[in-house]
Amino acid sequence: MSKKLFRNINYEVDDESDRGLEIAAKVFTAAIDEHGDPNIKNLTHRMLSQASLRKIGEYAQLTPQIQNKLATIPDWLVWINQQVIENYQGQPGNLESLIKAIGFHAASEMLAHREFSTIDRIVRHENKEIGFDKYLKGGNGKVNFEGHEIGGWCWIVIHGSYSNSGVEQIHFQKALEAINLVIRYSPANYETILQWILVGFNSFVMLQQEFFRKVKQECLELTDEFQRSQKSEVNPPLTPPRRGSQKLFL
Repeated sequence: MSKKLFRNINYEVDDESDRGLEIAAKVFTAAIDEHGDPNIKNLTHRMLSQASLRKIGEYAQLTPQIQNKLATIPDWLVWINQQVIENYQGQPGNLESLIKAIGFHAASEMLAHREFSTIDRIVRHENKEIGFDKYLKGGNGKVNFEGHEIGGWCWIVIHGSYSNSGVEQIHFQKALEAINLVIRYSPANYETILQWILVGFNSFVMLQQEFFRKVKQECLELTDEFQRSQKSEVNPPLTPPRRGSQKLFL
């Protein structure tokens, strides 16, 4: 439905001129890696994240019940997920919608690289040899998951690390290549294309900012709840003696 939107006008035969799939291939590079990364024995990135979740749960000594409770999806996250779906997919046959979707994708890859790099910096460098980093290095770094031995921190560093770029940086470069092809093959003028790209880009930025605001709020609430529970364990509330035991204090 969209193949006529992106054409090489140097070809007179219409079926030889469409270049939409060439653009899509740049974007789908990210999806290919997510569903079977050739750099890690074609394991899915979802499986890598599950291995990391297991290690985090073991380190924090979380029971399965607590982990399941923490994984409950709140309404605000349902809304954000729906916004991501709507912004990412675009509308077939709608040039403006598809170009905005590419801008949205470019932002997700660029900011994901920064996000994973920041996580790695905080855990493995700013807190080196202590906390979770010490735990992983103390013989707890590997997870046996579905018959595969997976590093507990692999999910993070495969996407981006403090000292090296990961697949997110590669995906962002592919997104830029897709944008350059859009500029080359789209009938829209350069200024209009950039405007649409930036609209999509900013849409993702706003959603991610809202996501982290909500995550921060939840973390503060969990910290407050934990501190209250610790205080109640150290200083349990006094209960009056039973009537039958009052004579012990006479």
